[in-house]
Amino acid sequence: MSCVLGFDIGTTSTIGILLRLPDRVLALASRPVELSSPHPGWAEENPLQWWDNVCTISRELLQRGGIEASEIEAVGVTGMTPAVVLLDANGQLLRPSIQQSDGRCGAEVAQLRRECDEAAFLAQSRRLRNFRRRTGAFDWRMYEDEAISRRYLETYLVGSWEEHERQHARATRRDAALLESLDAALVPGTQRLAHHYLAASKVKR
Repeated sequence: MSCVLGFDIGTTSTIGILLRLPDRVLALASRPVELSSPHPGWAEENPLQWWDNVCTISRELLQRGGIEASEIEAVGVTGMTPAVVLLDANGQLLRPSIQQSDGRCGAEVAQLRRECDEAAFLAQSRRLRNFRRRTGAFDWRMYEDEAISRRYLETYLVGSWEEHERQHARATRRDAALLESLDAALVPGTQRLAHHYLAASKVKR
């Protein structure tokens, strides 16, 4: 009856199995794989070691199973993903593989997280308009700082200082939860700052 070979190219080892169809296991074999970290957070391997392991395991499985290579009808392969293997135009290996556990993209991930947090912050900040108006404010606006990226300025007016003080008494738990969600979307290490401006008196000449 026909036989098949199966290989699992894993992060820590290469494993092979020899089956005689439909379901008889003739032999199992494995070889270790060396994981390299030349810099903190890096995770690389040598794909040539994967190939050497497959060749060695193949011969071992045939020997243990007591069959000839001509009896192999198919070969199945699975492996760790995602992994990056770079080849030149001739199919030759350019460098060690970049494994799925590699962390050198930390800066890019941090940037994407900041962008996601910024989108969440803007989505939440639009709810501030109703909050401010309900508690007595008018002429609510949101500005983006042209000089400093991702810094925003919220402004609104109230009729008097007394009216502003009454705003605090009108705030609800839901309003407090909104402010907490905005704080959670801020860049780590930063916080909201509040400034108060009073209408300037006419200058006497």
